[in-house]
Amino acid sequence: MKIPNFTLTRILLRWLLPITILLFELTLKAQENNLQGVELIGSWTVDQEASLSSISLENQQILNQNPELRKKIYQGTSNRELIFYQDGNFEQVNGFGKRMYGTWAVNEQILTVRSTKGNIWKQSIL
Repeated sequence: MKIPNFTLTRILLRWLLPITILLFELTLKAQENNLQGVELIGSWTVDQEASLSSISLENQQILNQNPELRKKIYQGTSNRELIFYQDGNFEQVNGFGKRMYGTWAVNEQILTVRSTKGNIWKQSIL
């Protein structure tokens, strides 16, 4: 089934790529620091180059074929800030200044982020 380019762009920009980058970055930090949840509290800035270089070959090809999408992705991930509050709330600010809110929790080495819209992302902390 072929997905229209507009729909794919929308999915990549709004959810798939930003969350993949978020979870990849948190996994790297967790590996470096053996995080247990408490250590996540605070503000984090995403390492754009490391995160974007880790995306799948399929997504890299999509970005290479669509320079405008690539530009939007780079702008949206530039200076992306992730904020984990002690009370379990979560906030993400992308490169455009748009904010996403939700909650977060770590349970048995699994980080779970739930957006206020009900989307759930889980990542193992190694």
